[in-house]
Amino acid sequence: MSTEDENQGERRSPTDRRGEAERRREEDRRIESDRRSMLAGLGGKIVAAPQTREALRSVPSTGGGANRSLVAPALQHIHPQNQYPVASRVPISPAVKAGNLVYVSGVPGYDAKGRLAVGDFEAQMTQVMENIGGILEAAGTDWSHVMKVNVLLTRREDVAAMNRIYAGYFSEGKYPARTTSIVYSLPDPDFLLEIECVALLA
Repeated sequence: MSTEDENQGERRSPTDRRGEAERRREEDRRIESDRRSMLAGLGGKIVAAPQTREALRSVPSTGGGANRSLVAPALQHIHPQNQYPVASRVPISPAVKAGNLVYVSGVPGYDAKGRLAVGDFEAQMTQVMENIGGILEAAGTDWSHVMKVNVLLTRREDVAAMNRIYAGYFSEGKYPARTTSIVYSLPDPDFLLEIECVALLA
């Protein structure tokens, strides 16, 4: 950049600088006029005045972490007492509550004693649905408030049985959004499925 370009701002005449200042003041007056019009339309309710350009420039920038922590919902980790404590084997929470949502981890077919019906899809599917029902109850909600479900199957031939058992946990026509995937394998070779979901608090 040339010296002439660098000094261009310094060579502006006082008239140019006054004109720019006047344009800024005019814009601020227009913003205030719009605010007053809006206030009148709201029946005189108090609303916050828009900040001027100069005021916005004066707000110090922060890293954002502190501000986000003021509005971020507290997380609550759900560990139902009447189910097999999966967290004792892997670093996982069966579910996490955040605000008005409950996120349920992928749930396998362990019963309360940690046993798995090896090779029996219908038994595993039923146990998975019962496990999720217990997790949802512990979180303060139920199947009727589930919004989204992901089903992972290791065998394509189990889709029909999965749909039949799955449908029994919902009212007719009031099913969550769902994705069903056939996967190569799951963490335990004896798992025939896992299901995860997201629910609203009841």
